Amino acid sequence: MLWRGRRPGDSHIVLGDEKKMAHETQDGLVAANQLDEDQRRAALALAETCNRLEGLTLKLNVSRAAEGMPANKWLYYEHGALVGYAALDGGSPEAELCGMVAPSHRRKGIGRALLDAVTDACHRATIYRLLLICEVASTSGQGFVRAIDAAHSFSELHMEMDAPPAAEQPRNDVLVREAAPQDYDALAEVLVSAFGGSYDHTRARIEAEAGEGDGRYLVGEAGGRLVGGLKLYEHDRRAGVYAFGVSQEERGKGYGRAILQQTMEIARANGYPRIYLEVDDDNTVARRLYESSGFLTTTTYGYYVVPL
Repeated sequence: MLWRGRRPGDSHIVLGDEKKMAHETQDGLVAANQLDEDQRRAALALAETCNRLEGLTLKLNVSRAAEGMPANKWLYYEHGALVGYAALDGGSPEAELCGMVAPSHRRKGIGRALLDAVTDACHRATIYRLLLICEVASTSGQGFVRAIDAAHSFSELHMEMDAPPAAEQPRNDVLVREAAPQDYDALAEVLVSAFGGSYDHTRARIEAEAGEGDGRYLVGEAGGRLVGGLKLYEHDRRAGVYAFGVSQEERGKGYGRAILQQTMEIARANGYPRIYLEVDDDNTVARRLYESSGFLTTTTYGYYVVPL
């Protein structure tokens, strides 16, 4: 997370039919739901610049649409160049935020302008808890966290590995396959058992995300029972494992390791040998599984509660 910038009064927000005018003027603050190709390319290029400067792996939403709100992405332009970007992931009652400001445009109020636009949108969308994601390694990001008095909530380790070919045959009592619509009820129960939260919200999110172009849900079955599940993203020669959970009552039976191994084989077979995932830094059981499977920590994301 990289922030700095200019006061919000110096910016304007553009929505709906006015968006075309924003592309023509390319100046100030533009709100968007889905990015067009030029916006997406500019955001990814800015992220690469920020990542290279501090050795980061910024978490940026450049594809997922807004949940129950008109926009969840904000772009800040100056003289035709994208110099700031922020995006939300999630919706009411809780959302996550990550953003960045070009190194040469920091300390001009741009970060504050983006944050003010985000918090205003949260108020309108009845989002009551906003979590700012900031890498521990980001000196500028941590400075912004302190400046806005955001309180640390928890941290996640980002882990990666190049998945080797399977050294042994997978367990024949565990099957990993793509989730079908008829699995969504049971998958929601598994994920709520594993992570907590609302069943209705989890079920709705599974259905909403099932159609995303680069991501799909996989389920793990044992003895005809759905015992685990995860979201697999495949893009840019890498595969990301998210929301990987096993039901509380099915833990301690080796299902988690079997599901993970088969998932890595699926990704490798599809041409994505580099695997990454994230895990709470205090989840020692999951960390032990990932580390023993060959995953190494590459960065740590801190999650900070933004005062609303």
